[in-house]
Amino acid sequence: MILPKNIKVNITPKMIWTSVIAGLIVLLVGGFVALCIDIATYTTFYDKYYKIEMKYPVKWKKLEDFQGAIVAFVAPVKDALEPTPPNVNVTVTDNLGEEMSLEQFARFAMVQTETILSTSIEVLEKKPVTLSGGQPAYSYTIKSKVIPTVQMKFVLYLKDNKGFIITCMADESVFKKNLGIFNEMIKSYKIDVKK
Repeated sequence: MILPKNIKVNITPKMIWTSVIAGLIVLLVGGFVALCIDIATYTTFYDKYYKIEMKYPVKWKKLEDFQGAIVAFVAPVKDALEPTPPNVNVTVTDNLGEEMSLEQFARFAMVQTETILSTSIEVLEKKPVTLSGGQPAYSYTIKSKVIPTVQMKFVLYLKDNKGFIITCMADESVFKKNLGIFNEMIKSYKIDVKK
């Protein structure tokens, strides 16, 4: 904009800082809105046999009764060379046989994981947790020590002599970036849903 010569504009450092701060606020608000839109783009999976419900991102592929899992959700592949795209699955052991405590089931699952991955794992975290509705559960997070390095978070619980495992998995390079989605999905998980 060209101003007539007789009009003076006095730009002060305060005005510049005000513009910079306003621009940053617009960026932050825009980022927050984009984040809210991304968070709001979930849909719900329901299994009528096991009466479980879980929200998952609409852009993720849902695979029911997939390789022994009740359901698996897989993120879109962004890079053809990405070894393990982020994914979440729910599995169940229908009959545990003997009465087993949650701690025993968690130990059993950890040993099985170590056996499958040839004991080349590092346990990053293990702790008791509570699912929605007050359901006691146990969570542990591991990463493989071999290449490609994969990180996994397991949440286990018992219900009616059945052992359920929610597994969240991704290549280590993108696991933390997807941890918010994983936790949102786990937080949305419901048991004994009647529809």
